[in-house]
Amino acid sequence: MNMKFQKKDKQYGNITVNKKDADSNSSTPVGDLTFDGITFTLKDSEGSTVATKTLSNGAHSATFEHIEYGQYTVVESGASNGYNMD
Repeated sequence: MNMKFQKKDKQYGNITVNKKDADSNSSTPVGDLTFDGITFTLKDSEGSTVATKTLSNGAHSATFEHIEYGQYTVVESGASNGYNMD
């Protein structure tokens, strides 16, 4: 009996993180503050860093693109001026 096994292609997707102000629960910062400089770190299931993204130009979201399917954790690893890390 001959059997052939096909290797499954890896699947990829995107992970998007949306930042909200804790006080207003809005994606718009309060007053003169911005989210510029906030850094997000994407970690795999073993805790290793896969990628980092830093918000700039008034953005309130970051997208990690072409990420192999799996289990990940996103950590806010840097705060912008006027915000504190919780």
